[in-house]
Formats: sequence, C-alpha cells, structure tokens
Amino acid sequence: MSDLLEEAMVTQDDVAKHAGVERSTVSLVINGSPKISDKTKKKVMKAIEELGYYPNSMARALKTARTETVAILINDATSTLYSSVIRTAHQFFMPCNYNIILCHTYNSRNVEINQLNTLIEKRVDGIIVVSNSSYNNNSHFDRVVKKDIPLVLINNYGSDCIEGVQLNKIYIDYKEGMRNAIRALVELGHRSILGIGLSGKGPKIAHVLRGEGYQMAMEEYGFRGRVIDLEEPSYELALRSVETIKEELGNEYTAAVCVNDLVGAAVIDIAKECNLKIGSDFSVIGFDDLEFCQFTSPPLTSVRHPLVEATRIAAEWILKTLNGQSESKPLNVMLPCDIIVRQSIGCVRSREKIK
Repeated sequence: MSDLLEEAMVTQDDVAKHAGVERSTVSLVINGSPKISDKTKKKVMKAIEELGYYPNSMARALKTARTETVAILINDATSTLYSSVIRTAHQFFMPCNYNIILCHTYNSRNVEINQLNTLIEKRVDGIIVVSNSSYNNNSHFDRVVKKDIPLVLINNYGSDCIEGVQLNKIYIDYKEGMRNAIRALVELGHRSILGIGLSGKGPKIAHVLRGEGYQMAMEEYGFRGRVIDLEEPSYELALRSVETIKEELGNEYTAAVCVNDLVGAAVIDIAKECNLKIGSDFSVIGFDDLEFCQFTSPPLTSVRHPLVEATRIAAEWILKTLNGQSESKPLNVMLPCDIIVRQSIGCVRSREKIK
C-alpha cells in the first residue's frame, strides 16, 4: 500500500530531477510540444516510466478549463448498429487525447435528462446525442446550451431552437431510404409489396419514418401494399407472425420491405418454409445494413444506415469547435440512406399460389 502511495505522490519536479532537465521541459513533453528534441523526450519518458508518474488530470482541467472528455448518449450499446457509433467516435477522439464517456438512455427522456445533468457536473468538453425517440421537446438541452458545451444531436426531430440558440443537428433521411427500397423493387417489376413492421407507429422515430416512407412510396406508384404490424421489430416476434406472413405470401405478393434487417432475416426464413426461392420467387429488403446481412442465405439486400458518417461529422465538428475552428453557422445536415443490393432481390416472375 505504501508503494502505491509513493507512486501517487510522484510530481513533475521528481521527473525533472530524475531526467536531469528543467520542470518546464517535462511539462512540454507531457503536452506533446514539438519544441523538444527526440533525445530529451526519450530521457523524460524513461524517467516517467521508471518513477511511475501519472499526470494530474484534475489539476490540468483546472488550468485549461478542459477535462479532455466527450460524452456520447445512445439508446443501447449492445446493439450492433450503435456499436459502430462507439467505434467511430474512438477513432476520432482518442488520437486527440480525448476520453469518451458512454451513456445509455434506454429511449427514455427522463434518463437522458439525468445523464445530461451528471455530464454537466463532470464538466465534459462536448456531447453527442444519438436519439431514436419520437418526443419533440428538446427543452432539456437548455442547461447544456447555457454552459456553452458543444452539442450535436443525431436523429433528433424535436425543436431546432432553444432560447434563441439554434441546435446542431444531423438527420437521417429514413423516408427517402424506404422509397429507394420500393423503387428498386418496382424497377425489377414488382407491383405487390408487403411492408413488414412498417405501420408508421411506435416510440422509435426511425421506425415511424420508415413506415411513412413505405406508405408514401406505395401511394405514389399506385401499387398494392399491405402492412403487417409487429409488436416489436425483432427476429423472434416476426417468426411469431409466421401464419399472417405466409397467408399474404399466398396472396400473390412478390416482395417485402422490412422495418429492419432482423425482420428481413426472419421473412427470408418464413418464405423458405413456403418453398419460395429468395431472389427469384420472392424478394426481401431489410433496413440498417447490419454486418450479418452478407451472411444470410441468400445475402440480404438492405438500406444502409449512415450512422458512421453521422458520427464522423459530429466528432469533426466538436473537435473543430474545441479548437476554435468551427463555422459560425449551426450544423444542419441530412444524410441519405443508400440501398445495398445483394442476392435477396430479383426480377418478378409468375408463380403458383402457395397452399
């Protein structure tokens, strides 16, 4: 225990004495100054390692008014979709010596409010909020705005302005993404297209907008559509709707667009049970383009969710703002959702009615 306490008490003065340099030189090395020669840097770094010196982040925060931390609020870190957000954020912030605080909101506004208050108390340098909630009240961001903490909202469809301050937002064009999916099927000759999990209802804004996109596209083309609602857009619950889906497959529907890839994978399996060959007898499109899409049989065509691009834009904006390089104009970006074509879709062809 005493050894640990001794290590904790090591100061920059101790490092300077051990390395035979001035204390200011040690400070310059720790802060990455280019003014120090490689020889001196190696000498200081060796002394730091031998003495077990750790920079006092609290003292540095008081001096620089920075904690070198950025917070990311997401719905669920266990989701494959959101893991890409975490990975991308690390790629941008860590090389700039910023640590990341990850918060789960569980799609709850109250949880989000509590976490924002905690982050303000911890004096984080920036905040990225990746939302999927349909609430439209952004008043809980007022404290963040008043504290002048750089804030970027991804996928937030609430109010754009708080107390005269324009919020920085990155939108995902889910409606156009779903319309792209319908367009791809129409170009292949499909006219009767199921919408699985696309009722346009629910607490998640992404699913609401995808449902609206499906309904808009079918109305525009004037084609036959039918929505099969799901209690939860998951693989398991889609399989529970197997009889309903099978019944519609027997009603001459030739394709299905799904609210997400998990449901898309379930529809592929259900269609196979009906002895339909995916990509020729029946076509399926998912949404999000999760990694497993390329490993389904056949590989699932999907609408790509541009969360990685959104995170990159948010991270770059926060870093520029912290370095005093941001533009005066608030961030306002709409990102498209491109379709990634694989073997799960093909030209429509006539087939016998399923029994």
